[in-house]
Amino acid sequence: NGRARRRPIRADTGQQCPRVDILNRRRFIATPSRFPTLPGPKRIVTTATMMHENQVLLERTSAAFLRWVESGLAEPVCRSEHGDQTALVVDGVHLVSPLDAAGEARRLAEDGIPDGSAQAWVYGVCPALVAAALERAERVSVVGLSRRAASAHLQAASLPEGSTDRLRFFAPDECPTPRHPRVVASAELRIAEGSTIRDALVFELAEAAQANHQATINEGLTERGFANRRQHPQDDPVRALFSAGCTKAIVAGGGPGLAEGINALMPRRSEFTLIAVSTALVPLEKMGVVPDAVVLIDAAPEMSRHITELAHPERMSSIPLVYALGVDTRVPTLWPGPRYAALLTTPGYANLRDKLDLGTLYASGTVTHAAADLAVQMGARDVVFCGVDLAYPGGTSHAQGAVANEIRAIKSLTVESVTGAPVPTGINLLGYLRDLEHYISAQSHVRFWNTSPAGAKIAGAPRYEP
Repeated sequence: NGRARRRPIRADTGQQCPRVDILNRRRFIATPSRFPTLPGPKRIVTTATMMHENQVLLERTSAAFLRWVESGLAEPVCRSEHGDQTALVVDGVHLVSPLDAAGEARRLAEDGIPDGSAQAWVYGVCPALVAAALERAERVSVVGLSRRAASAHLQAASLPEGSTDRLRFFAPDECPTPRHPRVVASAELRIAEGSTIRDALVFELAEAAQANHQATINEGLTERGFANRRQHPQDDPVRALFSAGCTKAIVAGGGPGLAEGINALMPRRSEFTLIAVSTALVPLEKMGVVPDAVVLIDAAPEMSRHITELAHPERMSSIPLVYALGVDTRVPTLWPGPRYAALLTTPGYANLRDKLDLGTLYASGTVTHAAADLAVQMGARDVVFCGVDLAYPGGTSHAQGAVANEIRAIKSLTVESVTGAPVPTGINLLGYLRDLEHYISAQSHVRFWNTSPAGAKIAGAPRYEP
């Protein structure tokens, strides 16, 4: 009749619904080389009955787990729909497949749990995975990883019926060590809050790749070590620096928070021995700061850039370089000042430690460990970390001006920051963080402090207030 039809009114906002252009709608056709795109999550209302029934069961069998779930805000349940299939979505991550959740769960259980097992472990609260594990094991223990995912699952699905005596749920802190046989809900691991079990599972799943990487690093290490000693026999052993009378030290890492930490400490610079890691050299030079010592342990040949890209290397003519004996043989010759050779505690240095007595520095993958240990062995009783972020605050990997600075878009793994908020990190940085915390816990005679404005929280190193 020529009149425009009035669009419906939304009850929640009182506004007209948006106009839909039917002619421009397209249907996605799945082909063997393409997968269907999933529409955005849609918030739905769930009944309290489901959550209540699950709570009643958990109160009898897994009270600590229930308290852990209820200690956070209830996660609003969202679903992604694909045809007649739906999947829960938390923080943009599909907790299960919207195509065949039960089938995928069975395949995961078959891979990880031998049929007829007396006990199995499920990491994550995915009901489909729990049900699949119960089909293959007499008893199943479920360890929560993500409070948000657990809340969503308990609101949206009932726990498996008739399994009360076979099923137990645990909060993350109740089971900090991975057990086997086990299956892991990878989606829940991705959005898991920081915990000991979260970290352990991440490291375990990445173990094969890390072992290959470590093997590459260790290849030729012993030969390089002996070659460096033959080429530079005049270099002093690092133990000559031990007990040097240092009482306060700054460990300058190459992280994004370097500038803020150093600037805060500059008024009291004379009180500290400033030990810089190799990646901090160029940024410190651009700030007009000359360190008291430099530590370099990475065997990669490109480490030479931290020296060759100094605008005024002559300013380092009196500054000692402490280098790990397994570094590329070309790197020590580039240093304009005195040099000290060191061994490391890593397994790759075992042969060198058996043959040479130079002094050993603790290291577990990062030069920051070695720099901190150098400060402690030099006698420091207060060690302040600057630029030791061990995360990607603002998506940045290194301090401004650093040779290795990169912008990272890593969001799947986070750690608690000094502000209490989650900050993106990587598997390697997470490992460095936990090993540094372990090292700090063993140094009862030393106080450690952290100046990072937004990096990872370091247990045992509270915020330093000048």
